[in-house]
Amino acid sequence: MGTRNFALLTDSPNVSFSDLAPVAAAVMRQINDHFFRFWGESGTVTPFADQTQVPLGASRITVVQGRPEGLLGVHRSKDNQPYAYVSDEDHWSVAVSHEVLEILVDPTLSTFRAGTIGEPPQRMNFLVEVCDPCQAAAYPVDGIAVSDFVTPAYYDPHPAAGGQYSFKDSVDAPLTVAPNGYLVWQDPSDRMYYVFTTDGTNTSTTKLGEFPGGTGFTPREWVDTVLRNDAIPLSAETVASLRAASVANSLAMECHAKYWTDELQSMKRNKRRTR
Repeated sequence: MGTRNFALLTDSPNVSFSDLAPVAAAVMRQINDHFFRFWGESGTVTPFADQTQVPLGASRITVVQGRPEGLLGVHRSKDNQPYAYVSDEDHWSVAVSHEVLEILVDPTLSTFRAGTIGEPPQRMNFLVEVCDPCQAAAYPVDGIAVSDFVTPAYYDPHPAAGGQYSFKDSVDAPLTVAPNGYLVWQDPSDRMYYVFTTDGTNTSTTKLGEFPGGTGFTPREWVDTVLRNDAIPLSAETVASLRAASVANSLAMECHAKYWTDELQSMKRNKRRTR
């Protein structure tokens, strides 16, 4: 499998180009250190100041202001290249991570895994979206909030005992959902799509309807137009943990940067003395 290249851009007045670099670095480290060992997919994430700078073949992740209807989520370009728009709301880095990881696993935006759900068990086709079931279980990488993700065992119809179903263990069984996550499937008996959601206490299964053929959409593009209406609802505990990690990381980076700043200043002084 080749390496997929992502371009991270901003079209929001609330997110500057300088804000992109630490997020790109954190998501790329997440891919290399956490994601690859489960899914075997690799990728690069590079910030760009302008759309015209993006190399051909790169998948664009663009941060936009607010939540414009129908824009957020994944899309395909005219040459079938997947790309995504994410909102500039708080912890927008979680949404960037979310879209990058999902495109890595499913660049066609139309991958399903068969499985069973319900009592009695019924066979369904589950849309592969590796961050949606645990989207609110964010965690820090170098002080940057990124999304938890499910592992291949999550879709395994015969999982081994003691398996790991998400990287941060926010889901503990196949085809289950962490608080404020969701799972989408198609019922082959009626061709309808459904979404299961939970807030940790209450659960709900909602019919999304039949996939509209002839529109040019892939299943994931269509689902995103229906479901990408609200922000990822992180819990107060998660937000507090992420903020603490960010502060701790910032302090560590400042201390580390001082060494290099002092080193450069010393070299400049020595250079002046030798002239």
